[in-house]
Amino acid sequence: IQTDSNQRGGYTLFRFHKGFPEIITTEQMLQPLRYITTKSEFDEMRNADDVKLAVDNFWLDNAGNASRARAMIHKYYSRVVDANNYFTSYHEGWKTDRGLIYIVYGPPKIVYRGKDIEEWLYGEKGNNNSIRLQFIKVGNPFSENDYSLVKSPSYKEKWYNIVNTWRR
Repeated sequence: IQTDSNQRGGYTLFRFHKGFPEIITTEQMLQPLRYITTKSEFDEMRNADDVKLAVDNFWLDNAGNASRARAMIHKYYSRVVDANNYFTSYHEGWKTDRGLIYIVYGPPKIVYRGKDIEEWLYGEKGNNNSIRLQFIKVGNPFSENDYSLVKSPSYKEKWYNIVNTWRR
């Protein structure tokens, strides 16, 4: 909303799905699973006659039993809601780079914030097994909360390892 189209300043109003930031529908449950599924698994669930049953079976198959599946579902979707609360910009928070990392890795142990950068540390400071991720603020006329992950090939192995923990 701008009072004058020549002004740079103004307000932006975002409208996401009904009930946002909560996850209510089957479609809202399916979409964030893209982070921990293969393309074929995701496509199979998305195209299933009963998507809810397909999502439930994904969790049951990976958890091994109903009790563990319920715990994993609660943990995963609680993180999706947290990501929506913390990282929403012009996209829902779970769709952002910080949301992706937060959902899969969980809350970072330490966060360093600078003017246009955030660094997240998972693990202990100085430990070679720890992972340090940097997010750079993106100039965005619609949001002050838009950050992009600085990608590195060194993240690949740790990424697959953490995704595999969701799949056992």
